[in-house]
Amino acid sequence: MFCPRCGADSEGARYCRRCGTEVGRVAEALQAQDQQQVVVARPHPTAFGIFNHQSISNAAGDVEGHVGLSIFGSVTLDLRARPLPYGETRIGMSSIFGSVLVRVPEDVGIKITGLSVFSTSKVEGQRVGSGSVEVQEYETPGYSRMGKRLRIDATVIFGTLKIKS
Repeated sequence: MFCPRCGADSEGARYCRRCGTEVGRVAEALQAQDQQQVVVARPHPTAFGIFNHQSISNAAGDVEGHVGLSIFGSVTLDLRARPLPYGETRIGMSSIFGSVLVRVPEDVGIKITGLSVFSTSKVEGQRVGSGSVEVQEYETPGYSRMGKRLRIDATVIFGTLKIKS
């Protein structure tokens, strides 16, 4: 505990040893404030498909902030278990010598941003981008006006990213 008046270290003392300020009450007030604050940290799970396959689903709830990482493996994100919330849901998907499959409901707009290096990205079977080195920038027609939107921040290096209904 440091004195709020002069900043001197007053650990364990009721009064500041330097200026005499009553620091005991300050400590009690800070403890009461800490007990009143409840911080709920929402996890942002990551699915690692490293030499194996991993799946993420929205069956248990919102997938905002989730990340899928595929290295010599595969990751599937299935968002059809329950409706996505209105507005934009943002996720991250990365594939290095692997594959990522994202399954979305038909009423969801899709936006892909990120980096593609000698890779294939497809939305509903149609190729997006040239397949060489490029910054990916794709969005379904009318994306900004759609009620439910999925933004995928993707990095695909010698891999594949597929988005299907």
